[in-house]
Amino acid sequence: MKIAILGASGIGRSHARWFVEHGCEIVSILGSSDESAAQTGALLQQDFGFAGLTYSDLSALLQESQPEAVCIATPSTLHFGLALECLEAGVHVLCEKPLVYAPGRKPRENLDGAKELVRLARKKKLILATQLQYGAATPILTKLAGTTPPEVGDFAMEFETANPHSPREPRELWMDLAPHPISIAQFLAGENANLVEESVRIAHSQDFDKTEITVRFQVACADGRLLMCRAILRALDGTFLTRKLSRRFAFNGRVVGYQGVQSADGQYRAQYASLDGYNNLHLDPVSYLIGDFLRAIRSQATPLISGEFGMRNMDWLLKIAAKFEGE
Repeated sequence: MKIAILGASGIGRSHARWFVEHGCEIVSILGSSDESAAQTGALLQQDFGFAGLTYSDLSALLQESQPEAVCIATPSTLHFGLALECLEAGVHVLCEKPLVYAPGRKPRENLDGAKELVRLARKKKLILATQLQYGAATPILTKLAGTTPPEVGDFAMEFETANPHSPREPRELWMDLAPHPISIAQFLAGENANLVEESVRIAHSQDFDKTEITVRFQVACADGRLLMCRAILRALDGTFLTRKLSRRFAFNGRVVGYQGVQSADGQYRAQYASLDGYNNLHLDPVSYLIGDFLRAIRSQATPLISGEFGMRNMDWLLKIAAKFEGE
C-alpha cells in the first residue's frame, strides 16, 4: 500500500519504519519546508532505503505521489486542515492524537472539527483512525493483569515523558498526554459510556525539573459498572533524569509495567511485565495499531481506534480540561 507521512522528522520517522515493516511503500513525506523535508528524506533513506518524494505542499504531494493513505504526525494545530484535505482527496487517514486540537480555539470549535472529519470520512467511505496506541493495547494489558475489560472496575495509569517539546503548563500537558489514559478508560468502559463530569478531581504541581498532574474521574458504563479512573502524568526535564521513564497500568489493583525495547532483530517491541514476574515481548502498540489501520482499509472494516473513538476521546479530554480553569 502506498503511504505518505505528513510530519516525518519526529515520531513520524518511527511511524514510517513501522509502515515499511508492514509491507507498505512510503511514496512521499511532507515537511514544514523544502529543506527540512529533504533532510528528513535523507534520514529515512538511511533508515530503510526511502526513495520517495519530499514536499512542503500537501496539494502537490497528493496530486503527484498519489498515496492511498496518509499518517499525520504533525503538531496538533495542523491536524484538522491536513486531515480534511486528504479525506477530500479520497485518501485514508491515520491521525496522531488528539484528533483535532488548537489551544487558541474554543473547545466547541475543536470538537466540531473532529465531527466534521468523521462525517466526511463516512460520506466518502474512507477509513479515519486515531493514533491512540495504548487504547489498542488494552486487551493485552488486561490479560497480563489477569482480567478482562468488562471485569475492570478500577483503572490507573502512570505516564512520564522527557520530551523537551511537551508543554509544562498543567492544562496543556493534560491535553498532550491524557488522550492515552482516556483511551484505555474508553476501551474498558465499552460503547455508550459517559464521563461523570462531577466526579473529576484535579491536583497538579510544578517544580524546576517537572510538572505533575493527577486526575481522578469516573465513567458510567452501559452495563451498569462505574469505572473509577486515575491518571498520573509527568513531564520531566531530561537533563536531570537518572532513571528510566515510568509507564505503568493498574487494573483492579494489578500492575503491569511497560518499556519500549529494541529486539535482537532490530525492531522496536513492547516489553510488558506484571508483578508476578511475567515478562513478554509484543509488537510495539503503535505498530499493532498501524497493522489494524491497514487491515481496516483492505477489508473496509471499522478500525479498532476509529475516528469516532478519537472524537469521543476529545470530548472527555476537553470536558476534564475545562475543570483546570475552574478548580
